[in-house]
Amino acid sequence: MTERSDAFVITPGGLGTYDELFEVLTLKHLGLLDKPIAFLNTKCYFNQLEAAMAHTADCGFMSGNDLQLYRMFDQADILLDYLEQAGQK
Repeated sequence: MTERSDAFVITPGGLGTYDELFEVLTLKHLGLLDKPIAFLNTKCYFNQLEAAMAHTADCGFMSGNDLQLYRMFDQADILLDYLEQAGQK
């Protein structure tokens, strides 16, 4: 999955989605992946996850820099623009 993908878009889902999400975040954190990771935050689905990630960093269990491993978008067109720009680098 990671070798064939140009980017990763996370959409609302269940345990499998969370498993794959944290896998790519971990790979990017370790420097083993350098591809964009973007959330499509449909109907504020990921707001609590984003708050939990910030809380984890605030408590010192992960670096605040890790919050920069991904981007959160409320609108698909803006997410697509981001991916398009990231692909031009």
